[in-house]
Amino acid sequence: MKETFVQNAPLFSSLSPDEQALIARAMTAQTIANGEKLLTQGLPVQQLYLIQSGWIKQTTVLDGGRTLINNLGPGSLVADVDTLLDQPATSSAEAHSDVSLWSLCKADLCHILNEHPLISLKFSNALGTRLQQVDRYLVGQRLRSTPLFSDLSDEELGAIAEKLSSLELRRGGMIFRAGAPSEAFFIVESGEVSLSAPNGESPTLPRTLHGGEMLGEMAVLTGKAYDGAARASSECMLWMLRKEDFMELTARYPSIRAAMSARLSQALGPTDRLLAQQQLPEIKLFTDLPVDVLDAVASVIVLRHVPAGEKLFSAGEPGDSLVIVEKGELQLSGDSKLMTLRAGDYYGEMSLLTGKSRQESAVAASDCNVWLLPRADYDRLLARFPALGTTLSKAVSARLSDGSNSAFLHEQLRNIRLFETLGDLELQEIAAALYAQTYKRGEVIFAEAQRADAAYFIESGEVQLATRVGDSYQMNFARMAAGEFFGEIALLAEGTRKSTARAAADETQLWVLYKSDFDRVLAKFPSLAAHLSKVLSERLALVESRPNAPRPQVRPPSPPARPVAPRPVAARPSSIPAS
Repeated sequence: MKETFVQNAPLFSSLSPDEQALIARAMTAQTIANGEKLLTQGLPVQQLYLIQSGWIKQTTVLDGGRTLINNLGPGSLVADVDTLLDQPATSSAEAHSDVSLWSLCKADLCHILNEHPLISLKFSNALGTRLQQVDRYLVGQRLRSTPLFSDLSDEELGAIAEKLSSLELRRGGMIFRAGAPSEAFFIVESGEVSLSAPNGESPTLPRTLHGGEMLGEMAVLTGKAYDGAARASSECMLWMLRKEDFMELTARYPSIRAAMSARLSQALGPTDRLLAQQQLPEIKLFTDLPVDVLDAVASVIVLRHVPAGEKLFSAGEPGDSLVIVEKGELQLSGDSKLMTLRAGDYYGEMSLLTGKSRQESAVAASDCNVWLLPRADYDRLLARFPALGTTLSKAVSARLSDGSNSAFLHEQLRNIRLFETLGDLELQEIAAALYAQTYKRGEVIFAEAQRADAAYFIESGEVQLATRVGDSYQMNFARMAAGEFFGEIALLAEGTRKSTARAAADETQLWVLYKSDFDRVLAKFPSLAAHLSKVLSERLALVESRPNAPRPQVRPPSPPARPVAPRPVAARPSSIPAS
């Protein structure tokens, strides 16, 4: 019988059967004698009542002295609003006959509301005002457990909670359509939401979202249209934050936008992928590539938002991606240099080639959307599309030989003793002839008895040289580190390698100078021969001083009779498998 009364009470009618049963179990039966007082207007309320039989007289003294009298009978609730809102009684109440009723004390009700936030939300909707338990739940649980907001303060979370509104949908209800302007983002509270892309154009969709997951947040953050459609795949309840409220919040609390941006990135949506295919050929790295290669590159590009004043990366951090500015401005600074990147500009092609650390820091001068091409994904694409390596080598060579990039030449090439006394013009010629290669620990760079056709300069990592003595014994030489070079005998005479070179660090980055390219530089700068002869003589003396060291035959360098055609630009030559 009690369950039937609970189901029919207006406040409880929106609850599920399980929720109604929970309320019913918490209620206690009571009998009130005729004339007994339940409530006094203005005094604290300790419980609400559901009348089973009999009548209760409710008296309310209004402003101005008028009195409002109301008689409540079976099925009526007494003091429900006052109990839920934790406020003094707005009316007095006393039994007008013997009354049977069920009571629910405030402490038990609060326990139910804290444990079952959906009940709190339904009561809030019924009353037309937000219960305190809902806000406490949003701040302490729902928002705090959402990764984008987990580092925010309670004050910031409270500001977000205040702006959230609830949205209940039946199965199949539309949340937003693909291509529609972004008007809000959503957090799933209960039920399931299905995300889909038009014509299956997204590799990450369709996808089903559950409680605690977000949707539409990247569109609102970046100011873009929704790149997919969202629909309720079951009865569900969502929290919604409208775009205008988000803009107001982030103006008051910039840290909210910063926290979201730091954790949020996603693959390009269908519209942005088409845009990327159009814009990539304008970048030297991707000029003249076929459409299928451009589409493959666009498919691994990641969209990031960087708020004004926030840092995208710092000098010294690993160079793990190419950065393309899609919208806004990005300022690069380092060694007293300052450069501004705008829409269509890019930075970090050397990162794709070598993974070398960033030389500059990047800070958004305005709210900025950037495309990131991760090096790991680019390396995988290189294996599928060798043409990518060719265009990368061309772009890097152009960048290295650009006179405006002399700071790079001074920093990198002058660290190598072979080049430390060369002038800028000579360095630029050398730089244009270099090829970058990266090796993993244990990978063979060249093998003993292999034809020698290039010298190697260590950018980072370590290299171990070793030679065989007899059939079974291998003698290792001292490891070589950044700034050192090896294999230089190949620049002077044709022959075969007298030792085997292996990478001795997890990632070793080398610059390679082929003999044909070196001969071309030597023909242009004959004075380079004298310096090279001096350095190589010292190196040879050191090698000969080692016991059982290989003794290569070396002739002094001299300019070739005629320039040799430059080696065609190509991707990294295949390395010999480690043995």
